Amino acid sequence: MDGKYNPELPGAVRIGGGSSGSRCRLDGVEVCAPLVLGRPEDGLRNATREKELSDDAFKQRLHLSNQFESDFHSRYDHKDVRAFGSMYDDAIRVMASKDLTAFDLNKEDKAMREAYGNNSFGQGCLLARRLVEHDVRFVEVTLGGWDNHRDIF
Repeated sequence: MDGKYNPELPGAVRIGGGSSGSRCRLDGVEVCAPLVLGRPEDGLRNATREKELSDDAFKQRLHLSNQFESDFHSRYDHKDVRAFGSMYDDAIRVMASKDLTAFDLNKEDKAMREAYGNNSFGQGCLLARRLVEHDVRFVEVTLGGWDNHRDIF
């Protein structure tokens, strides 16, 4: 890896499994937890705005939201509140990215999807490949957990 990364996409993505684990906290605030995708076939759901909503209307709604929140942010200047605002900014940045298509497995032809396997792990590996090609720094694809304690016998 050449150190290149895509600032428009999350730096880390976890495909499959639950949201527990893979967390990173700094001063009590979660700062680098991966974006968790349950099913690779679903891609990044709810990441695009309504087609009927123009750029100007979106900016106007965002401005209105910021006005509503400004009083709250000024009264509660706390690291958790700032972290939530940062997460919101990240979501808006991802929504505007031209690379959002990396999360859409329907962009792959049928033969390629079948070559990876018609199961959640195989499709997760295909999605991981697409994300790495779009310079996501770290991608984890889970396959039933990290150990065999549950089904050891």
